[in-house]
Amino acid sequence: MVSLNNQIRWCLRAQLTLGGVLLAIASSFYFLGYRPTTNRIAGLDNDIRNMQRELAENSAKSQILPNVAKEVKKLRLKLDGAKKLPHEMDVAGFVTDIMRISQSTQLRKPDYKPEDPKRGDLFSIYPIRLQLQGNFTNVFSFIRETEALPRLSHVRSINIKADTKDPGTVIVNLGMDLYFLPEM
Repeated sequence: MVSLNNQIRWCLRAQLTLGGVLLAIASSFYFLGYRPTTNRIAGLDNDIRNMQRELAENSAKSQILPNVAKEVKKLRLKLDGAKKLPHEMDVAGFVTDIMRISQSTQLRKPDYKPEDPKRGDLFSIYPIRLQLQGNFTNVFSFIRETEALPRLSHVRSINIKADTKDPGTVIVNLGMDLYFLPEM
């Protein structure tokens, strides 16, 4: 038979072993299950709060969207009638239009002197010098019709002198710039 002291030792060892196993199970549960899950949940809560804050900010920003859309529509309507930059430097078409306008306004054939084009990043400029001769009203009509052409142009300089040889006639030196998109 087993003595009482041996039974006590065996029970003590069994209790210590079971206590160690229980401690190992509890620490494994805490370190491998509870703590990682709690950290993950805290991270998800933080992500949810960040997303809610971002949603609130975007909702506030979206309130101005209808006003921006109205403004864009209004600006597009303004631009519909505006002149557009042509892709090509259609100088021949411009000279043809100048000749047609000078004939319709009864000016003498304009003297056309092109200058070197100036290339830029957003647009290019083709400077032109014109010399016109006729009465002032016809010259003014010529300039007005030239500016009404569909291509974008700008009268850079104008010099008007009375013609001493022909009373009632003026000689006009006109500096114009034609705008077009730069070649890609």
